[in-house]
Amino acid sequence: MSKTHQTLSDHAKTPGLPGFVAMASHKGQICFSGAYGQRGPDLAVPMATDQVFYIASMTKAITTMAALQLVEQGKVDLDQDPGTVLDDLAAPKVLTGFNEDKTPILRPAKASITLRHLLSHTSGFGYDMWNPDLAQYVAVSGTPGIGTGLKAALRLPLAFDPGTAWEYGIGIDWAGQVVEAVSGKTLDVYCRDHITTPLGMTDTAFLPHSAMQPRLAGMAARGCNCRRDATGGDNVVVLDQDSVIEPEAMVEAATATHGVFLEGARAWRRLACTDHACLCAADLLNQSVCSGSHADRKSTRLNSSHSSVSRMPSSA
Repeated sequence: MSKTHQTLSDHAKTPGLPGFVAMASHKGQICFSGAYGQRGPDLAVPMATDQVFYIASMTKAITTMAALQLVEQGKVDLDQDPGTVLDDLAAPKVLTGFNEDKTPILRPAKASITLRHLLSHTSGFGYDMWNPDLAQYVAVSGTPGIGTGLKAALRLPLAFDPGTAWEYGIGIDWAGQVVEAVSGKTLDVYCRDHITTPLGMTDTAFLPHSAMQPRLAGMAARGCNCRRDATGGDNVVVLDQDSVIEPEAMVEAATATHGVFLEGARAWRRLACTDHACLCAADLLNQSVCSGSHADRKSTRLNSSHSSVSRMPSSA
């Protein structure tokens, strides 16, 4: 056993880490692969290298690739106001506080949102589960929480004026909506046709197909605010797979949006094998050499890494 394998194998015995898969690629080829521990804290089955995982916000990179492909094709511009294709973004408002009766105080944003803002988390959109003001807004306005996956959950006010600060939020959820509006395809279909299929990522999808179901890894999260338990390990909370895999909203979303959005909070319902995640990362970093098929062009990657980040506000 190599030193790397031994180290990772030892780490898998740590309380609070049920199991994991580690991979690395070099010049388009998987050069290291290993599975450690078990499929979940309540699944006493050894982890396998072809296990299917929920990849959470890692899908933000895939949605960003989709948006930048459309930028390259001249169908949308990074500095375009997405309100020109999405009515819901035509007149954004900023949440400045609450009245004594707890009703929200809103004012018009001082600038328009751009696609660049959406992709770089500088649009003013946040997440209601992490931003206390947005959480209060959701509570008093009756807006669905982001975890519902309903399109209405995206209709939040901004936490700040576009381009003036940075906050991790639902901007890329909205970018996914831009992709749908501009391409005429639902986000899952667009990503399948233009990103995952060209890269050979056949086991990456919003919903698991029949061949993926038996390989689903269990889901778990650290509990009690990540405090250590008496043994020195993290407390682990087992998450319900069924509530994640086939909620009614996602079953509808498999064929059309129908008031359901695909990305962001829905992104954590997307699934992939580790080797496919490795393929996607290698495609972004190594000029699409991983599968011999280009999911995007070099100029897209440069647009993403330089055009957005280099113009990020100094407060970011």
